[in-house]
Amino acid sequence: MKYVTLPSARTIPWKGTVSTLDGLPVRESGEYIDQKHSRLEYYSNMFAGGMKNKWPNRVYLELYAGPGRCKIRETGKEEVGSPLKVLDLNFTRFIFVEREEAHAQALAKRIENHPRVEDVEIWNGDNFQALDQISIPSTRTLTFSFVDPTGLVEINLIKKLKQIAVKGDVLINLMDSMGIKMNWHYYRKSIGSNCKLTRLLGSDEWKEFRDLDSQQANAKIQELFRAKLEALGYLTEEYNVPVMMNGNNQLYRLVFAAGDQLGIKFWRAAVKGTTPQTDFFDQL
Repeated sequence: MKYVTLPSARTIPWKGTVSTLDGLPVRESGEYIDQKHSRLEYYSNMFAGGMKNKWPNRVYLELYAGPGRCKIRETGKEEVGSPLKVLDLNFTRFIFVEREEAHAQALAKRIENHPRVEDVEIWNGDNFQALDQISIPSTRTLTFSFVDPTGLVEINLIKKLKQIAVKGDVLINLMDSMGIKMNWHYYRKSIGSNCKLTRLLGSDEWKEFRDLDSQQANAKIQELFRAKLEALGYLTEEYNVPVMMNGNNQLYRLVFAAGDQLGIKFWRAAVKGTTPQTDFFDQL
């Protein structure tokens, strides 16, 4: 395992929840996390396995990786986090970026005895700083990236990611309901250039929607975000998956951006829970 500590690592001692299984930090979540993990794992499996005969190097890169285990609030049950869910899949390299030192070290500890440990890199520090140093070959390499923030993502982070992971797809956790709709009353009064919506889009274009209600503004901002992704060279997909709580309360949305049309086909299959035909893979 390659473990890199960057100057931006957050070294505050962990005072949160720890696992009853190994005593290491866990990230608290809700039962809805299964909706996110099932799509991520399904697509990752298709991506890594379906492309193994066409791309010798298949990289999985996750930003905001976390400690590798989650505790479900409603049940107290512990679940494996996304980094550990993909380790058994047919990628050739795994890169995890996590700013919290306690989480990064917990993830490293949980991976140290895994058969794929030598294929793992953990970068403990800020995502931007890590991407400045991570190197992914631009030839013979395909990358699937997962961006899973607890707040609103920044389009400039996706831009930097695209510069590193030149070929491949990205799945983004977009906190639309929790991050945009819920706080719209606050954002619409904001005049500062450092507003989270400004960082989300890389511009103040969202301010054109100040007179709209939260639902209308959310829809418009999502359209702008997709346009920003397309400007970076991605293809965006209407099959974005809403993650729901208690059946009818949306929390956030999984936004998929593909490097080519085949990625779109794979994602549609993942959303529907189907398996692509073999001729999909032959097109690679």
